[in-house]
Amino acid sequence: MASENIQLLDQKIKSAVNLIQQLRQENIILRKKLGEYESRIAELEEVLYSLKSNQKAIEDGLLQAIHELDKLDTEPSAASWESSPISEKTQDRGAAPSLIASEENQDSHSPPDSHKDPGLDIF
Repeated sequence: MASENIQLLDQKIKSAVNLIQQLRQENIILRKKLGEYESRIAELEEVLYSLKSNQKAIEDGLLQAIHELDKLDTEPSAASWESSPISEKTQDRGAAPSLIASEENQDSHSPPDSHKDPGLDIF
């Protein structure tokens, strides 16, 4: 009986040693994969940082362009306003620019009347 227990104990020790060797090999493989994954994560973090930097630069450029366009919309230059045909007619006639613009549109779309009485044309 003692020899059977010794043999059983010897067999369990050998299987435990085999299991420990397998686990060590698996541990080595897993540590290698972990190192590869960590380096890949570091690469992807660099790419992400670069993309965020580029995105920030693009957003800043777009905001600057929008700001410039807003300035053009809200602040017409004095030179372009004074030299515009609408402004000249407004100064001459004292009419609102929207009325003059509608008159210009009507004038450009209607054919000239040769039989108009020049005495009736007040403008």
